Amino acid sequence: MDDFWGWINAQFGNILGVLGLVTGFWFYWLSRKPKRFGWQTISKTKIMAHQSEVLPLQVMYAGREVTSPNILVVRIGNTGKAVIHAADFDGPVKITFGISTLLSFTFSSSDEGISVAVEQDLNSLACKLSMLNPGEWVEFQFVTDGPLEVPEVHARVAGQNGPTPNMSDLRRRTWQPVVYSGLALAFTGILLTIVMGRFFEVGWGWISLSGIGLGLLVWAASRVDVSSGWAKTPKAGKRINS
Repeated sequence: MDDFWGWINAQFGNILGVLGLVTGFWFYWLSRKPKRFGWQTISKTKIMAHQSEVLPLQVMYAGREVTSPNILVVRIGNTGKAVIHAADFDGPVKITFGISTLLSFTFSSSDEGISVAVEQDLNSLACKLSMLNPGEWVEFQFVTDGPLEVPEVHARVAGQNGPTPNMSDLRRRTWQPVVYSGLALAFTGILLTIVMGRFFEVGWGWISLSGIGLGLLVWAASRVDVSSGWAKTPKAGKRINS
């Protein structure tokens, strides 16, 4: 234990410097208010199992024969920290299926005050949205026939550059460096503990480094698929059938 506190005392200045950098970056990150309209696939499910598709079954949906029905839940909304006004949208938000057939859809919203106007054109939707506060969203439940396909979402929003971000992909790219850093710290700590343990007494510093790395790895892995930009699901959101 004396080795551990000795290591802390020796590295106290470096620890304060790192904490200062981390704190400064954290406050800078919190003070930013980017405008960002994004989307995310919440769930996607094949209604029929693969084995049942080869059986002589006839499946009907709304009086129409289907061969491979699916249910997808897609959420679009304000994932930034600034309000997105209706006038910020340059045209409607477009949701397009490329190879599967859109049979029907319903939608709900995080707040009953959100106005949504939807027009369907074969396998695509054009959605006109009202003002969205940070975290507010509109969620679509689609019934499709064909391959289990994730649709393309496109929106032009004033103050936002580039394509409409998929929050799942963005989350993974954001947290990947943290995962790799955790792996590097854990591997380095374990390797140095083994190597140094052969020649010297194992110090608590290297063991602590491994613990920090493993903790960082577990924390990042648990957060990589969770989007923090959405408001909580309301207890009784409105749902409108197409």
